Amino acid sequence: MKRWMLLAAIALVFLSNCAAPGNSGPDELLKIEEQRYRAMEKIDRAFLNGVFHEDLLFVHASGRTDTRDSFMQRLGENGLMYRSIRSRNLRARVYGNCGIVTGISDLDLLVQGTPRTLNLIFTSTYAKQNGAWKLVSYQSTNLPANE
Repeated sequence: MKRWMLLAAIALVFLSNCAAPGNSGPDELLKIEEQRYRAMEKIDRAFLNGVFHEDLLFVHASGRTDTRDSFMQRLGENGLMYRSIRSRNLRARVYGNCGIVTGISDLDLLVQGTPRTLNLIFTSTYAKQNGAWKLVSYQSTNLPANE
């Protein structure tokens, strides 16, 4: 009986932090995601440094990976220049201090000076630290041409 009560108490603590999507954070996450896109277009390094977690793993649709530091180094005229980022079908969910944004992005960018147009499906994963959402992981995949 005591073992069952202990397991129930542990489960209750876990579920109170991660069980169901919260109501207060999804709109905030969607706003941050949109602000991140605008910051990438404007090369607003101050905003991006604030929203990117120090342990960020950014997985591009090509399979290339970046850390926060390597992404920031590539951002600009000699690497990545995001001319336009438009998102659709966005959905945000919050589980305690974890947040997930999924959707589709249409990107117009220059990669080392070469124009590219990408249509991606993505997942952005955020963690809330000291009251602020930080992007800890981003993963995108190319959409088939007919989507």
